[in-house]
Amino acid sequence: MSAPSFAAHCRSVLAGLDFAMCTDHDNMSPLNWARTCAAVDFAYIPGTFVAFNGYEWTSSMYTDGKPNFGHQNVLYEDKGPLLRCRGTETDHVQALWSRLEKEQGRALTIPHHTADSMHPFDWSYHHPIFQRVAEIFNVRGSYEYDGCPLYPTNFGRSTLPGLCLDTPLEKGYQLGFTSGGEHEGCGVTMVDAGELTREALFDALFSRRVYGSSGTKMMMDYCAGDTPMGGTKIARESVTLHFYVAVPPAWPIHKIRLMKNSRPFREWTGGNAYDKQIAIAVDAEDAYYYFTVEQQDGEMGWSSPIWIEKAR
Repeated sequence: MSAPSFAAHCRSVLAGLDFAMCTDHDNMSPLNWARTCAAVDFAYIPGTFVAFNGYEWTSSMYTDGKPNFGHQNVLYEDKGPLLRCRGTETDHVQALWSRLEKEQGRALTIPHHTADSMHPFDWSYHHPIFQRVAEIFNVRGSYEYDGCPLYPTNFGRSTLPGLCLDTPLEKGYQLGFTSGGEHEGCGVTMVDAGELTREALFDALFSRRVYGSSGTKMMMDYCAGDTPMGGTKIARESVTLHFYVAVPPAWPIHKIRLMKNSRPFREWTGGNAYDKQIAIAVDAEDAYYYFTVEQQDGEMGWSSPIWIEKAR
């Protein structure tokens, strides 16, 4: 894809995106990787449109009998190498991370369609620096937890149990939530960043100041005192969670749900409101909380969690 067509597709066809990553599979040729990077760099206009270099590290169980680790979208803050999964020294996810540690620039590896039966994700491995966020939704459906609203089986997709994002969260992995497009477009990731630059957006992704939706462009603000979305709050007494959401005017809020440790904790109906503010006190105990929002048309959004740790 040329630079003008990449930017035009993201900003016009996909209804005004401010940033995007072009992620072909890692089996592209060196020439196509060089052409992709050149197009992405040309499309990057600080303050107007941010284009990230990246690719899909493609580890699948059906390719050559080697161990399967799942698919991860490798996102570079600026530039980096194309590290293939198959037939190379980076065919193990730990080898991928070891190689990225040697690079000069910063990178993220974002777990992708984790419960898909063709490409199941292996949550046995985790890197707290590179694996900061994970995809909670794409065109296949939501990977929040098995059987969740918008679960992929509702759309004819095949899944495997125990691979949604509640699994790594319950393991103690701290992951923020992104939402991706895949081939047909669909999910939208939104970030809390001070400016529209690669550096600012990467900082927001790394800090997990990020939330995703199934396609609608809703606004979320979520904090626990001075701890923003994606952060950890050390508490000796109860903590008040503050949440605000505003949805587009076409479809009002149907339901807002507070999730504690990936299970429903409190719920509010939206009525015909297009925005809602919530303040709720929770105990000072080890737990993580995040909010989900459902519009009356069925579109959804997911805030990244805030982790509460009891002071000791």
